[in-house]
Amino acid sequence: MMAILVQTGLKKVVTGKKPKNLSQTKWEELNEKALSVVQLCLTNTVLQEVLMKKTSSALWKRLETLYATKSLANRLVLK
Repeated sequence: MMAILVQTGLKKVVTGKKPKNLSQTKWEELNEKALSVVQLCLTNTVLQEVLMKKTSSALWKRLETLYATKSLANRLVLK
């Protein structure tokens, strides 16, 4: 997923690092693009867990809390 965000130039949006020289309008547009890219790559069951998140960084943080831990259940879901 991170590779897709890097390829599309949206990694900074997901990590929440807004460049100072970027307008708020442009930042919001990039956030919408990043949000849609991540949502389109998720399965329906995972999407249900994060559907209410309105920003790409909030969605990304939620995914990390759900699936970045090294538990057996998370490894099985990722496989």
